[in-house]
Amino acid sequence: MIKSIKRSVIWPGREMAVNALFHPRVTTCNFGDEQFLLMTCQELLGSDCFGPALFSTSSNDGDTWSTPRPIPDMGWRDAGNSLFRGICDIVPEFHPRTRTILAIGHEVYSRNGKFFNHRKAGLSLHSVFCIMDASGRWSDAKPILDIPKLNSMHDWICGNCQRATLSDGDIIIPFYCRHSKDQVDCIVCSIKFSYDGKNLTAVNKGNQLALSVKRGLLEPSIIQYGRNFYMTIRAEDGCGYFAISDDGLQWGEIIPWRWDDGEAIEMSTTQQHWFRLNGKLYLAYTRKAEINQDIFRWRAPLFAARFDEEKLCLEKDTERIVFPIIRETLADNIEKAALMGNFHCTEISTSKVIITVGESRSSGHWHGDVLMAVIL
Repeated sequence: MIKSIKRSVIWPGREMAVNALFHPRVTTCNFGDEQFLLMTCQELLGSDCFGPALFSTSSNDGDTWSTPRPIPDMGWRDAGNSLFRGICDIVPEFHPRTRTILAIGHEVYSRNGKFFNHRKAGLSLHSVFCIMDASGRWSDAKPILDIPKLNSMHDWICGNCQRATLSDGDIIIPFYCRHSKDQVDCIVCSIKFSYDGKNLTAVNKGNQLALSVKRGLLEPSIIQYGRNFYMTIRAEDGCGYFAISDDGLQWGEIIPWRWDDGEAIEMSTTQQHWFRLNGKLYLAYTRKAEINQDIFRWRAPLFAARFDEEKLCLEKDTERIVFPIIRETLADNIEKAALMGNFHCTEISTSKVIITVGESRSSGHWHGDVLMAVIL
């Protein structure tokens, strides 16, 4: 059971009237004598429009953070025809065997300072990675290429996705993909890579999971727990889903999230993520509740509950609110709430987890706080 949740503000974007630093994602790092946390984040400029990738570090388990600095090769580039290409949805993870930090995101396009749908121009999105070594140097950003049976895909993306690092150093990465520029719905799959601290090389690809409703299956996250791997998946049919695998590649059918009493959990096209705490597996998520039916996609509050691996459901009586709804009344007397649907879970130890999130406040000029919860 979750014993306590302590919440804090890392950067007060509301108070300082600056854009939120969005997608704050943290990894633990151990370079021998030097142990610290590293966070990647980006300024939120508008709806699905982000500034260059930044990173910050903390040497005291997140109590204080350094001023964010640019990751040198993860900025915006001129792509012609008034388009600019950037990298977003970045997830950093420390790789123990090579003692490097592997940060993976995916391409994104903008025009005139606003998000641009790449499919309108026939463009394909690819995943991109960048590496920080023990000396603190970042490599150039490189696309993930030569993926078996994915090279012909229109898009292959692993942004916002938790991945699994195996004991031998191989990495299993989940992707969501489109077969063509005209296809709307995405499929998900996972791929095993070898990684030598410089390059990712695809080794094997698993089966595909599909749901032909709106944009299909999106933003899968995987975790290894006990004898199995578990994948949780964002969808657009009023549900979230999970699947189970014994090797992280071949997945069983998708299962909608439910409570232990059999009641369906209503979710609205928002990601979910895993964390382990005191030997138990938990899911962090947003859902429809009595208190949030006026909030876009029910993206507040942020919840967490224990997963029952025997009954394959969430235990209702273990649910806790990680971040509560933060409501505010605007000048026109309309009440709004900050959205918190893009978040990340980091296991600091077997008995301590932190969850980070950047507020999305379109009604507040995108000025928002970066929040952290410490879960024991």
